[in-house]
Amino acid sequence: MGKKKPMDWRSSRVLRIMMAAGAAIWLAVTLASSLNKSASIDEVPHIASGLAVLARGDFRMNPEHPPLMKVLALIPVYLFACPDMAVEIGQLELKPWAQGLQVEYGHYLLFDGGRQADGLGGILFLARIVPALIGLLGGVFAFLWGRELSGRAEGGALAAFFLMCYPEYIGHARFVTLDVPTLVACGAVSWFALCWWRRPGMKTALAFTTAAAIGSQVKLPVTVFTGLMLVTLTGCAAARALCLRRHTAQCAYRGAVGQLSALFLLTAGLWVFAAWAGSGFRFTYLPPGAAPPDHPSEFLPRGGGGGGEPRDAMTRAVDFTWRHRLLPETTLATINHTGSFEGRLKCLMGETSRIGWYRYFFVTFLLKTPLLMTAGMIAAAVGGVRRVMRRRNTRARAWSAARAAILAAPFLALFLIFVKARVNIGHRQALFIYFPLCVMLGAAAARWLARPGPPRLAAIGIIAALIANCAVVFPHYETYFNEIIRKPYRGAVFVLDSNVDWGQDVPSLAKMLERIGAPNVNYAIFGYNRPQSCGIEHFRWVLPHYPYAVFMPEPVEPDFSMPTAVSLNNLPFMRQLYPLFFAREPDFIMNSIVLFLPPAIPNQRYSIQ
Repeated sequence: MGKKKPMDWRSSRVLRIMMAAGAAIWLAVTLASSLNKSASIDEVPHIASGLAVLARGDFRMNPEHPPLMKVLALIPVYLFACPDMAVEIGQLELKPWAQGLQVEYGHYLLFDGGRQADGLGGILFLARIVPALIGLLGGVFAFLWGRELSGRAEGGALAAFFLMCYPEYIGHARFVTLDVPTLVACGAVSWFALCWWRRPGMKTALAFTTAAAIGSQVKLPVTVFTGLMLVTLTGCAAARALCLRRHTAQCAYRGAVGQLSALFLLTAGLWVFAAWAGSGFRFTYLPPGAAPPDHPSEFLPRGGGGGGEPRDAMTRAVDFTWRHRLLPETTLATINHTGSFEGRLKCLMGETSRIGWYRYFFVTFLLKTPLLMTAGMIAAAVGGVRRVMRRRNTRARAWSAARAAILAAPFLALFLIFVKARVNIGHRQALFIYFPLCVMLGAAAARWLARPGPPRLAAIGIIAALIANCAVVFPHYETYFNEIIRKPYRGAVFVLDSNVDWGQDVPSLAKMLERIGAPNVNYAIFGYNRPQSCGIEHFRWVLPHYPYAVFMPEPVEPDFSMPTAVSLNNLPFMRQLYPLFFAREPDFIMNSIVLFLPPAIPNQRYSIQ
């Protein structure tokens, strides 16, 4: 008998098995870790929006964003654990529904609709299944791009690995939010743009425009990304024409103009179609038969409740479109939402501002990306530029440059738009920038693994460090900070927003209170959760004049004979109100929530006199 050959892990069959196993493990970890998380502050209105559209054709809830992803996420809930969707109590309409109060209506559906909110089979778990599957789809597009750049399947597998094992990607992939779907939609648009560039034609044009149209119903930045991609394709076509001889360039230019014009028109047409399809081919955002609310959506044009005269060209254009019913009200409300993040109180590096900082995302990138991963991304980007420039064949160099531009330029341009707009409400808002970075890192790591010595050791080190990060951080991926900071409590010194606290750690607090045997607690937790749904039955709400206190009892002063639980976003307020008590370090830290035990000296007054 001949000697049995060793298994080659790079063979297509073995690689497919490894990738399938990795995807199954990733999905299991993602969903299992979601069981430890209460509703994040954004999930409550998103759940209200998805169920309202599915059950009643009602687009009033959460008009800031297109409805597609919220509807898809809530399909399992609607089919298997639908709460009470009745909107009448006796002879009266349910006020949160009638007035389009998205947070109150979402709170009602989660906690008063007769269905379990938390746990396996609860509303939250079922609503998080589809977002996790969409996270897997992001790995598919990363694989396709990584294989394209590296010329080998293992490059694609590593690109998918780096993206899907970035801790914040896991953390936000399991929430009913739009940050990971935005990344996935942009990745899909970029891949189909490359397919069209490689072989322009009706099939590839339809694939690109369909991806762009569907992506436009995910989140508004995907529409901006599509526009940036079309500009990039135009620039690539012009650069290619300039590299040819005069007569050939003229022919190529005329052909490119015709193909790009058709692509622009098809993209615009399908975008309009997707906007109407997303609203159920209905102009009004109100459900059939519903009376207009007392306070219509502030995001509608002035005739629809916005008030005031048009302020700028975009507002005038939206108002014109509304008056002539060229687009549905759901789309116009989304467009009008673009500046809603302005004026919020923000914190960065100990400074506070209502304007924000241009450096915000650069700081958060350095704080929230694994150190070896950051170094690998820099090395991959520099190496990629050198590889393009070192190609001696002009045609090969032009193709490589165009491919790199299609991958990187629109993502970078969108990132810079976010920087200039100062959208300083969480690093997750710019999560899309990790798609091209992880693709480049995966393609480079595949080359490094094929070279013995330091390159191979570097690739293995990055892979091992990322796996270790995922194991250590479980289940708190959404508040990940790199190896220098680690804990959100330490990260709050630098950034104080959804990076450290999103209202998602109430179950951890309930477990800690049970462990230390504390049935009563002073409660100052950020978010829209109901403490009783996580087992915290007896609590004192202690934050006065707090805008996020939905259905909480009247605030009272803390009773310092019992433990006090404070989430990190609220800790500065509590330290202002009771500086003598909260100046010390907390006794327990539960990721985004800290717990202070009763003081050693009883009956001492800790409030400001």
